[in-house]
Amino acid sequence: MANLYKDIPIERFSVRSTYTSRSSFLDVDPAELATFRAERISSALVLIAVRGELDLSTTPSVRSFLDCQLVEGRKYVLDFSAVDFIGTDGLSVLFAMDAHCGGVGEGWALVTSRAVRCLLRATELESRFPAFESTGAAIASLRGAACGSEGADELAISQ
Repeated sequence: MANLYKDIPIERFSVRSTYTSRSSFLDVDPAELATFRAERISSALVLIAVRGELDLSTTPSVRSFLDCQLVEGRKYVLDFSAVDFIGTDGLSVLFAMDAHCGGVGEGWALVTSRAVRCLLRATELESRFPAFESTGAAIASLRGAACGSEGADELAISQ
């Protein structure tokens, strides 16, 4: 299936949201709850970084952004190292990335934060995704995968 968004330039997006209380709407601090950006590392490697909170209000925007960035023939590093909170709905981003990359035979790597590691451990998914502790290790694993050393730097998430 061809990606309809392959000509959309890589950009930076942010999401603002409001929380609902029983009696009124409480406007959250004007700072963004989630920011996300994509950066080409090389012609075949893209870094997608997410910062902030990945919850019910921000996950749909992150998923839409991700869908626009995924192009066949590229490898991806999904950098969640600056994600302070991730709800279970945030797992849909990881499953979408895994489905896309697995479906077209491309590699991807996830850079985790403490919050992401805790969620993966709690849901018993710590071995489901190619998780790393740093962006450098994730990039090296994808470059190494082309040379046959796939998974050499993979992060073992301890119990």
